[in-house]
Amino acid sequence: MRHDSDGADLVFPAQLTVHTIGEWHEQALGRIGRDKGRPLRLDASRVEKVDAAGLQWLLSAYLTFREKDGGFRIFNPSDSLRERLIRAGCGAMLEDGAS
Repeated sequence: MRHDSDGADLVFPAQLTVHTIGEWHEQALGRIGRDKGRPLRLDASRVEKVDAAGLQWLLSAYLTFREKDGGFRIFNPSDSLRERLIRAGCGAMLEDGAS
């Protein structure tokens, strides 16, 4: 994960899986909530692989931070992540609100 000067607050890694979610979780928690009341913008253009653990973390973080800190929005999702989120009924996380 890194900061991006292209409008993203954070950039997702290539994999959001059971093997990588622990590291992502620690790094993301340090950033989420810094700008209270403003949704965090997460660039997901690099995501190549997402498994059930990655989806579960996204949903949990989305629900936790939605009310408390303004939540987050995913933009530039890779095709695979977009498809998985929409299929799971989580299109509201996408910046364009796809369903």
